[in-house]
Amino acid sequence: MNPEHVETVIAGKDQIDQWRETHASVRLELSGADFRGLNLAEANLGGADLTKADFREADLSHARLSGASLAGADLRKATLWRTTAIETNFAGADLRGANMYRCNLKGADLTDADLRGASLLKAIWPDTSLSAQVQYGRSD
Repeated sequence: MNPEHVETVIAGKDQIDQWRETHASVRLELSGADFRGLNLAEANLGGADLTKADFREADLSHARLSGASLAGADLRKATLWRTTAIETNFAGADLRGANMYRCNLKGADLTDADLRGASLLKAIWPDTSLSAQVQYGRSD
C-alpha cells in the first residue's frame, strides 16, 4: 500500500482524476486500505491493486474498476450501481448485501466470492469465472 495513493483516493473522484492525469502509467497501490463508507462514485480505480481493501458501505456507483484486483476485498453493503468492472478480480471478495444493479462484470473473476444477499439485477456477466464455492442467496 502506498500512503500517497490512499490519501488521493480518500480525497475523492476529482483528486483521483488529477492524479491520473500526471501519473498515467502508475498503478494505484491500495491493498488493505480502509475506504469504508466513502463516496467514490464515478471514481477511476481501473487497474488498481485493491486486494483486501475495505469498501464496506462505500458508494462505487458508476466507478471504473476494470482490470483492478479486489481479491479478498470487503465490499459488504457497498453500492456498485452501474459500475464497470470488466476483467476485475473479485476472487474471495465479500460482496454480501452489495447493490450491483447493472454492474458490468464481463470477464470478471468471482471465484470463491460471497454474493449472499447481493443484488445482481440486470448485471452483465458473460465470461465471468465462478466456482462451486461461490456463495449466493439470502444473507443471514
